[in-house]
Amino acid sequence: MQSTALTAVNLRCEYRNNPLGIDSLAPRLSWELRTSRNGERQTAYQVIATSNKDGGGSVLWDSGKVLGGDAIQVAYTGKKLASSQRVFWRVRAWNKDDALGPWSKEASFELGLLSASDWGGAQWIRDPKQPPTNPYADDPLPLFGKSFVLPRAVKSARLYVTGLGYFEASVNGVNPSDATLEPGWTNYEKRVYYRTLDVTKLLKRGENALEILVANGWWNPMPLVMFGGAAFLPKTLPTGRPRCIAKLEIELSDGTKQVIITDTSWSVRDSALRFQNNYIGEVWDARELGKSTARQVALATEPVGKLECEPQPPIKVIGERTASALSEPKPGVFLLDVGVNQSGRARIKLKNTKPGQKILLRYGELLHKDGSLNPMTGVCGQIKGGNKERHSAPKDSDRPHIPAIQEDTFICAGAAEETLQTHFVFRGFRYLEVSGATEKPSVLVQSMASGVESAGEFSCSEPLLNQIQELTRRTFLSNLFSVQSDCPHREKFGYGGDIVATRDAFLYNFDMAALYAKIATDYADAARPDGSLPDTAPYVGLQYCGVGWPMALPLLQVELLRHYGDKKLIERHYATTTRWLEGTDGKKGLTDHEARVGSPEEATLPLLYAECARMAETLALTLGKRGDVARWRALAKTTTDAYQRAFPDAPPTQASLAYALEYGQLDSAAEQRTLERLLADLKAHDGHLTTGIFGTKFMFDALSRLGHADAAFTFATKKTVPSWGAMIAGGATTLWEHWNFSDNTFSHNHPMFGSISAWFFAWLGGIQPAQDAIGFDKIELRPQFVSGLNFVKASYKSLRGPIKVEWKRQAGKVALAIEIPVGCTATLHLPDGTKKTLESGKHSVTAA
Repeated sequence: MQSTALTAVNLRCEYRNNPLGIDSLAPRLSWELRTSRNGERQTAYQVIATSNKDGGGSVLWDSGKVLGGDAIQVAYTGKKLASSQRVFWRVRAWNKDDALGPWSKEASFELGLLSASDWGGAQWIRDPKQPPTNPYADDPLPLFGKSFVLPRAVKSARLYVTGLGYFEASVNGVNPSDATLEPGWTNYEKRVYYRTLDVTKLLKRGENALEILVANGWWNPMPLVMFGGAAFLPKTLPTGRPRCIAKLEIELSDGTKQVIITDTSWSVRDSALRFQNNYIGEVWDARELGKSTARQVALATEPVGKLECEPQPPIKVIGERTASALSEPKPGVFLLDVGVNQSGRARIKLKNTKPGQKILLRYGELLHKDGSLNPMTGVCGQIKGGNKERHSAPKDSDRPHIPAIQEDTFICAGAAEETLQTHFVFRGFRYLEVSGATEKPSVLVQSMASGVESAGEFSCSEPLLNQIQELTRRTFLSNLFSVQSDCPHREKFGYGGDIVATRDAFLYNFDMAALYAKIATDYADAARPDGSLPDTAPYVGLQYCGVGWPMALPLLQVELLRHYGDKKLIERHYATTTRWLEGTDGKKGLTDHEARVGSPEEATLPLLYAECARMAETLALTLGKRGDVARWRALAKTTTDAYQRAFPDAPPTQASLAYALEYGQLDSAAEQRTLERLLADLKAHDGHLTTGIFGTKFMFDALSRLGHADAAFTFATKKTVPSWGAMIAGGATTLWEHWNFSDNTFSHNHPMFGSISAWFFAWLGGIQPAQDAIGFDKIELRPQFVSGLNFVKASYKSLRGPIKVEWKRQAGKVALAIEIPVGCTATLHLPDGTKKTLESGKHSVTAA
């Protein structure tokens, strides 16, 4: 039998379990509470933090009994902490009867290097050689190295390290991390992330070696022609030659310390990676392993931003698939199928290779009708609708003359068996073409993504919706590579509009607390000198999409407040947000990207602008800025009133009508008229959508809120164009960028139509944070018992604990099973208009 006492579990610091490397002197702690009794709540807590594990060493913080229900975002307020300090902590809680629960299991956190002086004189180093005059020529990546001797055994060791654009460290030949494509992409003028790694077990008494391989990444991009030159990365991104910085801090068995830092005593040599570009690919020459001559490094003196602990989940391998051979269209050319479209890299195993044998890997999402590889939907720099033959490299270059087809080249060393793998690229693909092999290759494909934890699960009685959910999750993960990208091959950029359309879908499916906080910071860092915000973060030169893209910055702050109780993010970015809002009028831009029927700017964009003002009001209220609250409230009203005067009836497009219902602040009569017109338009299109990325999301929410979830279910389950079912019927295993099938221009791995997944959780399951929720403490349950479903199962793991709603039809009624975390209350809204207040615990409810 479960205890009725409150037990604290799943202790976290800055959203992570036992983080190694954080920047804050007042890190935020959170925990979940477990009990077998319904209606339980925390009335007080006590945290104890010590310098050694198991409660040993000195007490750094004893909070004493702190009255209140806070169990998330509890700031450490103990003794002042120092760089590299490790802290062990545990917590216990008192329940509503003032009964004390047991101590939790112990957790820990460790600080990084908090100031420049803590790097101990470590300097950025680079290869002194000059770059090639042709930027598309081979330019071997630098491998930096340092040998050192340890006189005694090692007690503990930490490696603080980063490189621009990507780095891969090794200690005595072993990579101490399972992360890849480090560090995360940022505006390098503002901040550069570093990783803290425990390398204790990799060091030994005697001779040791530390090596750091550095790639170009986003720091040394090729001058590709993208969007007619609008996104010319060497001009819009801070750039430079590959560089690294590191500090290895070692405590020996006798308590003495030894420190290794990057300086001019290091050497550098050419690696076997002869070329690397995020779009064009890699060239790996296995014959060159260990052959180049070492030379002394030079200092990299060009300024870059502040070094900060990596705050987001690192990019990792999240799954593996063996690619199956489909055909050998001609000798030495093999076509393989991964089974699903995804993002990642390939590891190829070859037999009986010869020295200098060249293996070419090409990637694609589709096959041509003759069964050959079709790479064109993943070509970098394509312009939607045309201009696909624009050259991205000089005519005399060996590089692709069609804009950056996904290709990687391996040059074999020659062996009975040889394994080759890409290092610093990620690809979006289902099919793989291997050319140059003398025997059928064995290919293992590693799926990769930022290591976000799964937060939500959804299933129902309609198989098509379950398939859509599976495709959506795969698409989302395929586009999490330190930014939330639009596609993992052709662009790879962090577009704000995609975030606006899908942020709640991502939040329901994955723990996005740390990654979305990082992305919000990217947007603040992307602010232009005049305070305007661009279409992407980091900024790549694109700034034409209008208010629906930069509104990602206030929206993420509001969503992270409601989902995770994050007020610190608002404190950090409020000024940037309000400066942008003061300097824009929201009148020009894209209205409903990828809509089948367009909508006028003047009937849509002002509503997004008004919503931004309402979000600014929420942010100001959170910070206690009463004067700003009134100012933003007035702006929202003025903008909405002007819209209503201009459009007493919204223009007759689904998107315009959905915009009006969602953000138009309509009175009941106007709302009813608008709803009827929307339903009539749906009927005229046989229940199909004509909307793009925003209109689709707003349609789901507006129809469900107004009691017409059945209409949303109708277009959600369509199997003809335009629909998700048509994508699946067309062979999709990830979501398309375009409602229609494209074999040449549009991506087949694009998250922006993934807003349907939020509808699964928020309306079919009914799980929603209240408008004034702080970390999901107030829950609105609005399950829609649509006529086409017999059961729904939805769960969401909030920062306070799991929220679950399951319903099924039985004996002419609907039976609900609901679970609410300790510290939360919920309001259940039933179809007959009744409401039930539910406290924490498990509940069974029957609805007519």
